[in-house]
Amino acid sequence: MLQVQQGTLSPQIGIYLGNFEKKQFNIQNFYFYYLSIKDDFIKYHDEFDMNQMPNLEDSKAYGEWNNYVSTLLLEKDDLLQIAGITKGQVKKLKKHNIVTFTQLLESNEIKIPGIQPDIFAKLKAQAEIQNQTKKINNWTQIVRQLLK
Repeated sequence: MLQVQQGTLSPQIGIYLGNFEKKQFNIQNFYFYYLSIKDDFIKYHDEFDMNQMPNLEDSKAYGEWNNYVSTLLLEKDDLLQIAGITKGQVKKLKKHNIVTFTQLLESNEIKIPGIQPDIFAKLKAQAEIQNQTKKINNWTQIVRQLLK
């Protein structure tokens, strides 16, 4: 960053850590790595489309977006709404044409390639528990509206 201002690349960089310790690094040891990730960063932002939603399967956590993402998962009937399901399991289910929460619930499959039968049974059981909870919550809301 300073190279443009100074007209030359500094040989070292100093960083103060959280414990106020100063660490020195030779820039040449990291410069080409920096250039590669800088190019990726610029490319990502050049190609960014505000109208294209990111793939939710690509994220490990959603931070402050958790509630919004939960709503999206419900609206999309997404497999990711199943508690404890892994991204790998989602991919294997989709490869076997089970692409929604409802399709998993309605599936008569006993075995999915790449997923142990007992794990698949647990996923289906978890989906059923969550589905029953949704039904109870819907009835609870209806009763509350009637009691108002």
